[in-house]
Amino acid sequence: MRVFLFFAFFLLITIGCSDDMPLIDPMPEEEEEEEEEEQQRIYMSETYDLGDYSVEIYYPSDYDSTKRYPILYFNDGGLFADVFGLLQFVESDPFLMVGILGQNPRAERFLAYHDSDLEDYTPGAAEYSAFIVEDIIPFVEGKYNVNSTKRAIFGISFGGIHATWIGIHYPEVFTFVGALSPSFWVDNEAILKESVSSLIQSGVGVPHRFYFDRGTAEWRNFVPFISHLKSAGLEYGTNIFYYEVIGAAHETEFWALRLRVPFKLFMEGNPEDQLRGLELQSYCIPNEQASSPPYPRLNPIISYDNGVIMSVMTEATYEITSGSGTVKSDGTYSVTGGSSMTVKVQYKGFTKSIVLSACD
Repeated sequence: MRVFLFFAFFLLITIGCSDDMPLIDPMPEEEEEEEEEEQQRIYMSETYDLGDYSVEIYYPSDYDSTKRYPILYFNDGGLFADVFGLLQFVESDPFLMVGILGQNPRAERFLAYHDSDLEDYTPGAAEYSAFIVEDIIPFVEGKYNVNSTKRAIFGISFGGIHATWIGIHYPEVFTFVGALSPSFWVDNEAILKESVSSLIQSGVGVPHRFYFDRGTAEWRNFVPFISHLKSAGLEYGTNIFYYEVIGAAHETEFWALRLRVPFKLFMEGNPEDQLRGLELQSYCIPNEQASSPPYPRLNPIISYDNGVIMSVMTEATYEITSGSGTVKSDGTYSVTGGSSMTVKVQYKGFTKSIVLSACD
């Protein structure tokens, strides 16, 4: 057993503090400081080997065996130090988290499809998923009390597409999927061919929630997956959440900075009474074909007081108030007959306007 602590001051401030919290608190009285230190929650860890995998279980220092806790399972357990472990600094109710670490190639472990553009591998997502459900979860939850209606699986990149795949195939097990920069592009977006008809009905009787995101410095947008989930009857803002992050690349530092968004969504939801406002972003995204021009994109973003953020380009309404052009439901737009146009954007009672220019 060891104490799992990080001293990454910048990330602690960025991830753990609310917008209205001062960066440096006033110095408390000495007795108050000592009392606060005694009550500070930290996370302890235990590591076990199960078959071909290692699982590291993190639990709060004030763990109470009479209570039931939300639990998060993480693909890519090796990213704890740089990404997932930072969740202990986010203000929240206590929770459990489990990092799963395997030695086999990531493509073999996480992918359910064969992609000829990748190095040769045998897709093993089905076997890995069955091991999680049949071996890892019973082992972990035999040791700790878990609220089974608050069980999430998170993953990044290949781990993100796997988290989505297992969420679709085991709807009775996981009630939340957190997929950061998921590799939905694998095998010509084969994830869009998965049947999602069983998602609403689940063994735990609560709506499933799928969160997925990507940075604009990555490749492709994942708007088509929104439509795919909607075909199962899931609703945007209730079961479906997408966040497009301006400037973010496929790199650890960007995942660490936005991990608190799906975490807060999992732990606290997106209460309507905490809806903060609408922000409008526009940018030019490089085309996958280097010889093709970049395409312009409008990204309306809704934020909540608890730190939840989501893009609503597929849900907002658009009205061109000056100039001429078009705005599509996925946020892409074109300017015609001039160099710019003004668009009024509306969503849930919020209205803002933005001047859009064509991409060079």
